[in-house]
Amino acid sequence: MMTRKILESIQKSIVPTKRLMEGSEPIKLRSELCLHINCYAYSLGIMYAPQLGEYFYYRPGFTVNCSIDWEKDLRNAIETDLNNLEVTYRVIPLHGSISLKLDEYLVKVFLRDNPYSPDFHFVRYDPSKDIWFHKEGYYSEPWIVPIDPYNAMFSPYGREPKNYGNGTYKPCGYLAIKEPQEQ
Repeated sequence: MMTRKILESIQKSIVPTKRLMEGSEPIKLRSELCLHINCYAYSLGIMYAPQLGEYFYYRPGFTVNCSIDWEKDLRNAIETDLNNLEVTYRVIPLHGSISLKLDEYLVKVFLRDNPYSPDFHFVRYDPSKDIWFHKEGYYSEPWIVPIDPYNAMFSPYGREPKNYGNGTYKPCGYLAIKEPQEQ
């Protein structure tokens, strides 16, 4: 399991949506954050890059160093992380009614259920700007979600994506997450 000190550092690094956006565009990340923060960490507002000697990746279950059976345990791994980070959230089923409280934002979870190469993706919704945005994996900067990333030049930006990765990632649910308090 991750040390309490690292968990506390990660908790303190979590920022609200307004700190991830500049106007209607996602902020540019410092280079060390860009290299270590993926879509999962970014969707939660985590702005903590592992320090020298700390080895972990932001994958569902990272707070307990678990490797998961993607199809069965993705939700449990995410909920374990949120609970360990003391993040207040609600699970919203994929076809459930979505109603956010004033102090919540929405995250949509996708799963590529491929036995040879399972993967996940997370996108975040800014209700005040009515924009969906994300960060693709490590190394890339955050950006506004195009409806059709393979035809991005002609695709409207910022709307809720129905799938991800040319349809290979299927949506599997939502999380309504309470905005953290400014530190």
